[in-house]
Amino acid sequence: MKKVLIISFVILMSFSIHCQNVNYVELLNTIPTGFHLTDSLFNKYLGNDGILNKFKVTNYQRYEIKNKFINKDNNVITLLIYESQSVGNRAFLISFSKEGKIIDEKRIMNAFDGDDLTKPFFGYTYSLKGKQVKIKYCKTNPSKNYSNMWVENDSIWFAFININDTGYFFEFSKEGYSNKVRLFPEVSDELLLKSDLINLTIDELVIMRNEIFAIKGYIFKTNRFISYFAVQEWYNPKFENVGNKLSEIEKENIKLIKDVEQTLTENEKGNNKLLRGLWF
Repeated sequence: MKKVLIISFVILMSFSIHCQNVNYVELLNTIPTGFHLTDSLFNKYLGNDGILNKFKVTNYQRYEIKNKFINKDNNVITLLIYESQSVGNRAFLISFSKEGKIIDEKRIMNAFDGDDLTKPFFGYTYSLKGKQVKIKYCKTNPSKNYSNMWVENDSIWFAFININDTGYFFEFSKEGYSNKVRLFPEVSDELLLKSDLINLTIDELVIMRNEIFAIKGYIFKTNRFISYFAVQEWYNPKFENVGNKLSEIEKENIKLIKDVEQTLTENEKGNNKLLRGLWF
């Protein structure tokens, strides 16, 4: 009976995808959680915009929809997808518009990075609460027992990924940020040091830098920042250009933040992993 249901579901999905005016929020919401997608189904339903090139799909991988979030306007769906490989596991978030456009995507760190057993082993677990994914990361030495890695480890840290109603993801190193006040008011008041920034996520650095422009009333042009700052109670967009409103302290801090951003971004791209101020 189970096999019949799965075959029926596959046939239904294959027929639906070829229909015109497909509402992808409705379509993807029909995929049950806990359902393992084959490579062909994954390519068919989640392969638009070339995103599969980023995740290196092979025949050794299986995909499972762990959870789904639909925004209040029913025009954005976010999928939390678990991926099992021949070696190690990983998970990632992808958000889609009802037209099938990918809005944002974020890889949660690989459980096993690379084939070199002399390198540190990274593990993760995650939990879901509302529209936030809480991730617990662990880095341990290969000489230690992997089965006991959460006890015998070199480092444990957390990440908190908030899912915006417009489908964008923002990753924080702390839980419980408020939209009533600025997250990083110090960036306008004092010269920062590199050591003040090194343990922040890339998203936090980007927000920190753009808060300087937001507090001056800058009108953002990109959807990612429009969606983020629109819900900040202190934000009042009024100006197309605020360059002449920046203090010398703010200008220096912007330069420093951009330098750290660039370093972390290059490391993340080069190593294909999430780096959180942990260098090895």
